[in-house]
Amino acid sequence: RAALTVLANHGTKEHLPLLIKGLNEPDASTRATVAKGLGRLKDPRAIEPLANLLATGQSDPNYYRPARENAASEALIRMGAAAEPAVLALLKEKNVETRIQACGILKQIGTKKSLGPLKDTTLNPSKELSEAAAEACRSIQSREAN
Repeated sequence: RAALTVLANHGTKEHLPLLIKGLNEPDASTRATVAKGLGRLKDPRAIEPLANLLATGQSDPNYYRPARENAASEALIRMGAAAEPAVLALLKEKNVETRIQACGILKQIGTKKSLGPLKDTTLNPSKELSEAAAEACRSIQSREAN
């Protein structure tokens, strides 16, 4: 765990395979540290593993945190528009919390490509999810208009 923390804070892109493996650590705080490190490196190879962590992490309530505190979400936001396709795929997950987090990420990084799937998500019966999708749409439209 200590080695992963050092790599997350000071590692380079050559350490990426080790950091990606670290996303499978049983300890939630280690996974969060590794996710932050991957966000720091901004290597596109980390996008899918981070999205997978976001999707699978929701199935364990002991490890779930709101989007604003989730290291995987923050790392995907740091990746920027390159993460958009992987995050759009999260809108199809069964777990509503995962989909809400995806909306929060797309609110920050989404482009016009996200508007269709997000508009479809606004029709979801979950009020929290439909509002998150609508908010993401407004943010993207405002950003794209400038």
